[in-house]
Amino acid sequence: MLTGSGSAGQWTDSFESDPAVIYALDRDCRIVHCNQAWDRFALENNGNRATREYQQGRCVFDAVPVSLKAYYRNLYDYVRATGQEQTHVMECSSPLLRRRFHMSIRPFGEAGLLIVNSLTEEGPHREEGHEAGNDYIDQNGLVTTCSHCRRTRHPRQTDRWDWVPGFLCDDPRISHGLCPICLNYHYGLAVH
Repeated sequence: MLTGSGSAGQWTDSFESDPAVIYALDRDCRIVHCNQAWDRFALENNGNRATREYQQGRCVFDAVPVSLKAYYRNLYDYVRATGQEQTHVMECSSPLLRRRFHMSIRPFGEAGLLIVNSLTEEGPHREEGHEAGNDYIDQNGLVTTCSHCRRTRHPRQTDRWDWVPGFLCDDPRISHGLCPICLNYHYGLAVH
């Protein structure tokens, strides 16, 4: 677990070797550093093109679902404006594993940010879930999953969001949104 602050925003060896997925953003939200844990997580999840070799220099918002961009922009702006660390709990599960991370957003360097994602929970899914079938494909050929809890919206019963682990993968049909519960509970409140 990360313990120091990297004084004045310098990337340190302790960041590089920390088991948490750590990355630094510049003032334009471009990824300027990623640690070894970033690469390890990418490779363990079939993300060969998500390693730091391919991601450094890219805007972090290129990988953020549209439904969460305003939330993260506001959060990042708040940390820059106040200098106060902000935290958030997020889910990043796979079809086989349920994973939760504690995200810490900290000021770093001149208008940059240091993001530390510490794994807090990992294990098998607690519920079996529904089959990833055609019932979840909408008229545009897309499947909408919640960007936070990862449940899948039923296209003909739009207030119904089911647990469908088979859609927790890199599939070009996946579109992201926020289910009503996550929208109100996790993202509906102003940053404080």
